[in-house]
Amino acid sequence: MAENEEDDYMGDLSHFLPPGASSLPSKRASNKPEVPNKKRKVFNWHERKKLKREQKQIEEDQNTLVNLESAIPESNIGFKMLKQMGYTPGSALGKEGSGRSEPVGLEIRRGRAGIGKEDDKVEKMRKEMEKAKRDRRTEEELMETFGSHLKERWKDKRIVSNFHKADAVLAQLENREVVTEKKEEEDVGKDEEEEEEEPITEEITSQDKTTQTENENTIEEIIKAMNLLCAKVENMDKELQQIKSQQHDYKNAELSRSEDLKIPELQGDVGEDNVIPVVQLE
Repeated sequence: MAENEEDDYMGDLSHFLPPGASSLPSKRASNKPEVPNKKRKVFNWHERKKLKREQKQIEEDQNTLVNLESAIPESNIGFKMLKQMGYTPGSALGKEGSGRSEPVGLEIRRGRAGIGKEDDKVEKMRKEMEKAKRDRRTEEELMETFGSHLKERWKDKRIVSNFHKADAVLAQLENREVVTEKKEEEDVGKDEEEEEEEPITEEITSQDKTTQTENENTIEEIIKAMNLLCAKVENMDKELQQIKSQQHDYKNAELSRSEDLKIPELQGDVGEDNVIPVVQLE
């Protein structure tokens, strides 16, 4: 049965296709170059000519600059004439040798600007360099001002701490209660100062000037208070020394008085020698 059955000619269509037809589309697809999304810029004939001329000028300028840097060889006719006129290589011009020792530098100008005006590229580079220098200078100035502000704040804090210490010493001498500030408030104040950091500006504003004057006034007041405290401490020391001297004199007076003072014990019958017994007080 299987040998007598005919093949199904509709089942496989590859018999009806040519042998190389199935592989052609894939080859064509692979041979096609990938077209980029962006279109290439097409230069005009005049533009291409202009670009070639600019490139040629740049190469010529580079070659001329390289040749200018190299010295003139001794085989040159002009150099030989200079030698005959008395010129020695490496020496300056003139009888006394006070003239020019190197040739005049040449500057190649391809632009259409007049004398005294720089090329656009050179001018742009010069402006960028000047701007970088200005930025560096301003940064250094800002760092100096920031450091000076930090030093002033540190000095103010140190003066305030010394003031509190002196006030505590004076309170101990005067038997006063020392009022101690809460540490929590100080910590909160420090946190607020850290949070309220202001950006550094190039110019000092009017608020900075007013705060600076206020700080100077507070420093002067603190210095005056410190001087008053020092004067009070000196007066207290003098008073203590006077009190000590008075106590010493009083003790000496009591000792001398006790030695001079003599009280009889009892007035009884007087003996033959008429001697009254006495007792010395200590």
